[in-house]
Amino acid sequence: MTVSQLPFRCPSYITSLTGDNELNLDLMRLGLVPGTRIEVIRRAPFGGPLEIDVVGSRLVIRRSVASMIKVTNEPTTNLS
Repeated sequence: MTVSQLPFRCPSYITSLTGDNELNLDLMRLGLVPGTRIEVIRRAPFGGPLEIDVVGSRLVIRRSVASMIKVTNEPTTNLS
């Protein structure tokens, strides 16, 4: 499942980033790293961006970027 598919207020955990290296580095700088808790707070209409909560910080990302962030509903301890 990806962030773009998450239901509202469903706590999940990042498992991997599937974008190119530059995008992945930008996302990691924002705190979007494997093992991090993430939650969708709001969706803009008509395919607009998503507002997400990442460790207490609010970020807004495009849906195309959200579709590159894979998540699971279970906390993960081994993300190799």
